[in-house]
Amino acid sequence: MTVTKADFGKLKDGKTAEVYTLKDADLEVKLTNYGARIVAIMAKGRDGKVADVVLGYPSVEGYVNEGSAKTYFGAIVGRYGNRIAGGTFKIDGHEYHIPKNDGNNALHGGAHGFDEQVWTAKQIADGVEFTLLSKDGDAGFPGNLTAHVRYTLVGSALHINYSATTDKPTVVNLTNHSYFNLGGQDSGTILNDVLMINADKHAAAQRYVDAVKSKEPVDDVYRMLSDRDIEFTTTPRQIGNYAQFMFEDGLIKHRPASWKDLFFDNIHALPGS
Repeated sequence: MTVTKADFGKLKDGKTAEVYTLKDADLEVKLTNYGARIVAIMAKGRDGKVADVVLGYPSVEGYVNEGSAKTYFGAIVGRYGNRIAGGTFKIDGHEYHIPKNDGNNALHGGAHGFDEQVWTAKQIADGVEFTLLSKDGDAGFPGNLTAHVRYTLVGSALHINYSATTDKPTVVNLTNHSYFNLGGQDSGTILNDVLMINADKHAAAQRYVDAVKSKEPVDDVYRMLSDRDIEFTTTPRQIGNYAQFMFEDGLIKHRPASWKDLFFDNIHALPGS
């Protein structure tokens, strides 16, 4: 496999972003040091045709110009991916406050998370490693945290490995925020795609945690999930069956009006929040 580097456009401070291309016989993956993100994955379909199966922009300006209406296309989100309820958590009796950027929640590390940072990149065997130092107090999080994300092409597959070290007790939840369309760019909806998630547990959204604490009957909600074939952890399911329904106050009530409504309001309640 090969790794090449090129310019990817200008950031607002005038600095040039970089794009790295990992290529082997079956895959071509483009990565940028802006947000340590995946820009493109060129893959062969069953018909032998090559297509880009993730959403992204052709230059860094596309990501920067989103402003506050961020899609997080392909980015590494952090320091804490997903939502922190109330933007508040406690560690060892100390309360920490993260700026809220999603209603009453802190989403993906706050308004200026890891997705907006320029990571240090270096070529490694079979890929690229991105490194970022998040200093003590960054966005309200405790501890100097050094995060590493490695992208490698091994065995005709893209591997993502995350690691982090800190000098103070803290929270960290790193993940990649790519949007996939296995049909390729301009192939239409993903609602006919079939999905299975290899997991035996899931994290409950905060409102369901509250329902359990108040002893409200939530079993019927989970039974409806099974009846509607929305459970993806046991059997492959067609995504369109899931997208036809939306949770509201613990009940499946209506069709979603837009793509933003296709996702549950998964709020992580951290210790002490």
